[in-house]
Amino acid sequence: MGQLKSLLPFGGGTVLGHVVAMLRAAPVVSSIIIVTGNRADEIEAALQGDGVRCVWNADFATGEMLSSVQCGVRALSPKPPAWLLMPGDLPLVQSRTVEELCAMWERTCASLVVPSHGERRGHPVLFSGSLREDVLALGPQETLRTVVQRERAVGNVVEVAVADAGIHLDLDTLEDYERALQIWNSAQSQGT
Repeated sequence: MGQLKSLLPFGGGTVLGHVVAMLRAAPVVSSIIIVTGNRADEIEAALQGDGVRCVWNADFATGEMLSSVQCGVRALSPKPPAWLLMPGDLPLVQSRTVEELCAMWERTCASLVVPSHGERRGHPVLFSGSLREDVLALGPQETLRTVVQRERAVGNVVEVAVADAGIHLDLDTLEDYERALQIWNSAQSQGT
């Protein structure tokens, strides 16, 4: 996008601040770990007082998304029951979606619980804690899809249909950001 999208203004704060507030609104979320890289000091300063834990991905410049995910997973407790992978550029995801994913995981104990809207999968994705070591063992030429495809092949992935189009609305371009702002402002003016 040519700028630090996580700190763009959004909903009275920043894009990332809005994502953190959404996660905080979901009572099932016990802690939030933010993986930083480029301009980590600015992100940490913006999140000061939000009660999040920031961990720095030393490989941010050369690693793919997997290096950031692995950095965050290393920061988890050694045996978490489950964890969510929530990209920081999806400010329209609703806390209700997080609750629905967690409720489905509690009912099914699936390895992965994925939201879908309009028959398209999105984020966040809930990983069973049993996948922690599998994710950490992935090599630099692999992606999370390696784990997802393996779990899907053995029937350990559950999809949850959600009424949340925000699971698809990541901010990759300035146009995406402007669209998300319009959707947010429209929802606020309608009181939803």
